[in-house]
Amino acid sequence: MQWLESLGQSGEQMILDEIDLSNINLENYDLTEAILTDVNFNNAFLNGVQFYGCNLASSCFDNASLQGAFFNKSTADFATFKSADMRKVLAFRGAFSNADFSYANLSKANLSRAILDEANLSKTCLSDVNFTDASLDGANLTGADLENVNLTGCRLHNTELSGVRGADTIIAECIDIGSVTQSKKLKGEEALLWIKNKI
Repeated sequence: MQWLESLGQSGEQMILDEIDLSNINLENYDLTEAILTDVNFNNAFLNGVQFYGCNLASSCFDNASLQGAFFNKSTADFATFKSADMRKVLAFRGAFSNADFSYANLSKANLSRAILDEANLSKTCLSDVNFTDASLDGANLTGADLENVNLTGCRLHNTELSGVRGADTIIAECIDIGSVTQSKKLKGEEALLWIKNKI
């Protein structure tokens, strides 16, 4: 535990698998490049934690407090963040394929260039989120709050958008509704009309 106690300044890289850290308080800790797979962080206090470059695959963050946490270039495929408080999270180029964010609050988060393919974002608060150039291929946004969300450059192939709120405030200068192998880009009013028709 020396690596954790020294906030990453000494000791070896943290590697934890299938550990229960529910309800733990690690606010503002630096866990850069730690391997934390299948870890239970449910109900944990993780505001401002540095998860830069971490492997968080299959870990659980349900009901956790993650305000302002850093997930830049982290991998959290198949992780769960159900009902988590993720306001102002920074996750530039983060990988969250098949992750579950249902009922979470991601307002004002930066998910630019993030990969959220097949992610569950249903009933999620995504107001003022920056999804610029992100991939939401096959993601489920049913009933999500998209007020002032920026979808410019997003891949929205097979993305479920039924019942989303805030449609009239969505920013989308261009989107890609094609597959990875066959791009199909829409711009301006055409992009916005496509989104509204999906809703």
